[in-house]
Amino acid sequence: MSTQRVRLNDPQVCIAAERVENFTWILARRLNDYKTCADRLDRTLAMMEAAAAATLIESLLYEIALRLLVHGIRVDIEGDIASRLAAFSAAHGEFESLYGPIAQA
Repeated sequence: MSTQRVRLNDPQVCIAAERVENFTWILARRLNDYKTCADRLDRTLAMMEAAAAATLIESLLYEIALRLLVHGIRVDIEGDIASRLAAFSAAHGEFESLYGPIAQA
C-alpha cells in the first residue's frame, strides 16, 4: 500500500489537527505532573486531568478521520490513538494498581 501526500483545503481538518496537538501537549504536561506529585490527592487530580485530555484526543482523532473520509481518504486511526495514548495507558494502569480506580459520578 503506497502513501501519497494530499493537500486539502478544509480548514476544519486543520483546526482539529491543531487541537489534537494542543491536547497532546496538555496530556504530556499532566502526565509529567502525575510523576512529580508527592501525595495521592495531587496525583489523582493530575490523572483525572490526563484522562480528560486523553478522551478529547481520541474524540478529535475520530473527528479528523470522519472529516478525511468525506474527501475519500482513509486513515488508520487506531494506530494513531495507540501511539498518542501509550504513556497515558501505562500511567493509568500504574495509578489503578496503587490506588484503585477513580470514582466516577
